[in-house]
Amino acid sequence: MLVGLQHTHWLLAALVLIVLSVTVLSMVIGLGMKAKFNNFANRVTLFSLILAHLQFVVGLVLYFVSPLGMKAFENPDVMSNAASRFYAVEHIAINIIAIILITVGRSGLKRKTTDNAKFRHGLIFFGLGLVLIMSRVPWERLFTLPF
Repeated sequence: MLVGLQHTHWLLAALVLIVLSVTVLSMVIGLGMKAKFNNFANRVTLFSLILAHLQFVVGLVLYFVSPLGMKAFENPDVMSNAASRFYAVEHIAINIIAIILITVGRSGLKRKTTDNAKFRHGLIFFGLGLVLIMSRVPWERLFTLPF
């Protein structure tokens, strides 16, 4: 079960990074070109939200079954070891904040009345979410499939 969750979490991480990058790029282009907030922009934000939440659920399950997650606190030196602290605390905490920003970004789009305001709001919240997620990605492990 652990290996299957790791593979799923790895695959979803790649998808989230790709779709969030497309979303942020779409917001930048839309804002720069003063474009209409069209169906593509709406759907790409929705897909970003769905994938981020799916990744969060899989990551949360993995946090409770993996030795790198909650079980790491059985070791009294978890906070003094940078690698252990990264997975046990930093990775999950920052990604929760990122998902909250993405959720606020998506829900706020519905209340914006102009296209420019929608693109600006989306760029701020999805952009911050992407930056936070990228700051907590274990890059050395992202390009290798976990076994």
